Amino acid sequence: MMKKKKSISGKYLRAFILIIILPTLLISFILNRVYISTLLENSSDVIQHAMEQIAIGVENEIRRISLSASTISNDDEIMDLVTKWNRSDDLNTKFDISNEIDRKLNYIFSNSSDVESVIFFFDNPGAYYFKNYPLTEEEEIKNMDWYKATIQNRGKVLIPGSLKSFTVNSWNQYVFSTSISPDISYIRNDVEVVFFSFRTNIFSSFYSNFKLASEGQLFIVDENYKIMVSKNEELIGKDIYHLGFTEEDFQTDSNSFVDNVNQGKVFVSVRDIEKIGWKIISMIDYKELTQDVDRISAYAAVVIIVILLFFLGFSVYFFRDLILPIKNMINKMKNVEKGDFNTTIDIERNDELSDLGRSFNRMVQEIKKLIVEIDIKERERSKEEIEVLQSQINPHFLSNTLNSIRLMAMIAKVESIKNMTDAFIKLLSASFAKSGKLISIEEEIDNLNNYIYIMKIRYGDKFNCNINIDNDIKKMYVLRLILQPIVENSILHGISDMEDRGEIAVTGYKEDGDIIFKVKDNGVGMTKDQIDRLLKEDKRNAKGFSSIGIMNVDRRIKLNHGMHYGLKIESIFGEYTLVKMVLPCIYEHERDELNV
Repeated sequence: MMKKKKSISGKYLRAFILIIILPTLLISFILNRVYISTLLENSSDVIQHAMEQIAIGVENEIRRISLSASTISNDDEIMDLVTKWNRSDDLNTKFDISNEIDRKLNYIFSNSSDVESVIFFFDNPGAYYFKNYPLTEEEEIKNMDWYKATIQNRGKVLIPGSLKSFTVNSWNQYVFSTSISPDISYIRNDVEVVFFSFRTNIFSSFYSNFKLASEGQLFIVDENYKIMVSKNEELIGKDIYHLGFTEEDFQTDSNSFVDNVNQGKVFVSVRDIEKIGWKIISMIDYKELTQDVDRISAYAAVVIIVILLFFLGFSVYFFRDLILPIKNMINKMKNVEKGDFNTTIDIERNDELSDLGRSFNRMVQEIKKLIVEIDIKERERSKEEIEVLQSQINPHFLSNTLNSIRLMAMIAKVESIKNMTDAFIKLLSASFAKSGKLISIEEEIDNLNNYIYIMKIRYGDKFNCNINIDNDIKKMYVLRLILQPIVENSILHGISDMEDRGEIAVTGYKEDGDIIFKVKDNGVGMTKDQIDRLLKEDKRNAKGFSSIGIMNVDRRIKLNHGMHYGLKIESIFGEYTLVKMVLPCIYEHERDELNV
């Protein structure tokens, strides 16, 4: 009585629902994704709203500073007083003018206690300062980039941003700066640039009430991402990338994101100060922001561990009953992929896997049977094709050769007749031989020499053929009659129509585990199209020894040895043709296995 099959799909479905789906949905979707996503979204909204207020305050302060700078540079009375001070040589007069200038500037900046310094640079050497005087040489200041840019943009207020102070009391400290080159057309004006510097806490009132997490930080950066405002004064003047950010972080469309920086994982919010091209960046420690989620996740972890203990017990059964047999089947399939068609699967169960195993065994046997049949048919087909090719002796060649023998007989050159007849008989014997398709290279060269002897009788002193074969390959084996068609092509199509004497060089050697033959002639050469046709078309030599053309030689080599081997032709029209033949190294002990 057949046992009732147990459904693997049923066991897998129940296990998947009870152990995988429910815990994953409960923990992953509800706790992690939904809660954390909502927390970050709400935090982003609160931070963005606060930064919007900061941006408005900063824009207003920049507008106020720019207005003050523009007012001073366009105040004819102040510019006139500063010019008079510069041109006056009397100390008392200078003192009185200085008091008047300072009184006016104090009035303008009466609502700002953060002014560090105001300096009027003249177009000739010299400067007038308000509050703190410069310690850096005037020439060095005038060579600074911000100074040159101010002159080039005359009449416009420029905001260099954070600069290292060059004035007393704040020497080498970062200050917020702005500058303008007065655009005054009348002649009584010696002022070239007016420079204003303010303490960096000028913006502190706008973000002092901004409440971040205990580990949070707030930065204001300029258009080049240089930090201009930070509670950590050591960071002022440095690039924001100093904290571990990259340029790609701020090229995203999102105004909030999570990133890994030097301080660890942080939640970052960015707000543009659009009118001046600056940005406000807040950075909050991610762990501190999501600490509630972590606490809930800890409780969930306990639940997961309990579930995993149950799952572990199930896995022992699951792997023994299902996964291990499948792995064994996969290993058997890999053996078949490697060519081992004697592989079978032992059937010791009564479920879907047993049916699969039986189907696998039947499939392997059918494949093995088909491969044997295909191999036998291919060998028979190849053998028939090669025998037909080897037997196709051209009647024109026989006629020409016999005519040559008749002519020699007429002039009584008996020894020449004997030599040519012997060469012709040996060549015919090699062509009609049925002892196998492989012969030694030494025998192949003898056949080639016999063919060349006959052709020299036929063409006289029209060409010379030099054969140079390395001794270490002469005992190796190659396909029968593969060099003769190449040399024949050189004679009939390369040098037969030349007025000069042709030269043919045949060389053979071993290289990188292969046998290399090269046949080079100094004949008429070929174009690229002619080479392509020679290798792709069944072009037969109508006047040659056999009908085996260049394409058939290449085809025989590939058919017997694989696509890695065969012919390559290199030629320059009007100069030379070089045929390179690549063959495998076949030694005597391998001949019987391949010589079928």
